[in-house]
Amino acid sequence: MHLQRRELLTTAAAAALSLTSSRSFARDLPTTSPKSQGFDPERLKRIGVALQRRVDAGEAPGFLAAIMRNGKLVHFDSVGYRNIASKIPMSRDTIFRIMSMTKPITSVAAMMLVEENKIRLTDPVSKFIPAFAQSQIYVSGEGADMVTVPAKRKMQIRNLMMHTSGLSYGTPRGSAVEKLQAERKLSVQNFSSLPEFCDAVAKLPLLFEPGSKWNYSIATDILGRVIEVASGQPLAEFFQERIFVPLGMTETAFFITPSQAKRVAISYRATEKGLENFGPEAVSRFLAPPTAPSGGEGLTSTADDYLSFASMLLNEGQWNGARLLGPESVSMMRANHLPKSIMDTRDSGFGLGFGVDLIPASRDYYGGAGSYHWSGAQRTHFWVDPTNKIVGLSMTQVDDFDNYFEEDMRALTYQAFMG
Repeated sequence: MHLQRRELLTTAAAAALSLTSSRSFARDLPTTSPKSQGFDPERLKRIGVALQRRVDAGEAPGFLAAIMRNGKLVHFDSVGYRNIASKIPMSRDTIFRIMSMTKPITSVAAMMLVEENKIRLTDPVSKFIPAFAQSQIYVSGEGADMVTVPAKRKMQIRNLMMHTSGLSYGTPRGSAVEKLQAERKLSVQNFSSLPEFCDAVAKLPLLFEPGSKWNYSIATDILGRVIEVASGQPLAEFFQERIFVPLGMTETAFFITPSQAKRVAISYRATEKGLENFGPEAVSRFLAPPTAPSGGEGLTSTADDYLSFASMLLNEGQWNGARLLGPESVSMMRANHLPKSIMDTRDSGFGLGFGVDLIPASRDYYGGAGSYHWSGAQRTHFWVDPTNKIVGLSMTQVDDFDNYFEEDMRALTYQAFMG
């Protein structure tokens, strides 16, 4: 079946069917005692104390935190509420908007297609999305006075995965290009399809020549469309069939079903008066399958589901009896791909979909060399430490991102790790 015809199928029907049929594949995470994996149980209690202290201070409604080692769960904490007004406790089955923690999943999907020789990391993006064949580079000016020149380099697939594409996130307070992006409302949620979104983005000037700088951006949304074209499947269908079902991730999708809605954590914003419910708009876009799914920030998930995904990475591409990637592909993804010219201005590297802690202490983070990680805008965070065979995860829902708890969660984890 050609992709064009597939896209005529409603994402709702396909995703709902897949979600239902995959339930039998779910498995509980293997669990063991902390001592058996080198952790001090008494020191691990400090994590819950620290989480509760933040909740009591009004910094977050509640938290989940988990630690795995060698593929086994050794610690899980749950404090506070997922709904403050209704006094519904934060629980292990709580569903979160994981926002940019969607990006590593999309990057893994792309790497699976690299292994199948359907994508090359060096392929120009225009091979899959022709509108990017005539990219322009911003030089100066704004509005009608904006000056651009033709790009000297072709944007490549690896540039999308490394955030060296020249794309950006639009903001009214940013550069001339970012302001223009915000004015044109170039966010995937505002479009009826990924092809329409990508064609509109391609008309925007790039901030710089692809590969010359690092800038966090909507690149992974564009990568989602590349996956569709290369695989011949809608993005949601590819994720469901190739990643979620094999890994037993039965609670992860681009939308939430009516039966799941009661388990979704309320999203809050930090204000001078304390935490404030972000309102129904924080949930509304997840109540139905999106017509243009966001590979950059569109998924909802649970702690157990994301731990399964992270465990697959730690286990070199295999989990739940299924192999998604070969070990060498995972090694390539978690290696730093940024050139020295970019690294001179950074204290951490970036791989093919993750931040890479070459020397964690340089970021004031605990962890083994080569640990890699990413976070979501509503304060969800995970990391994988291949040196110590540790996976860590923390989740809450506050739309005011900071990385202090990431730093604290790492410190609290490793102070309890005796090796």
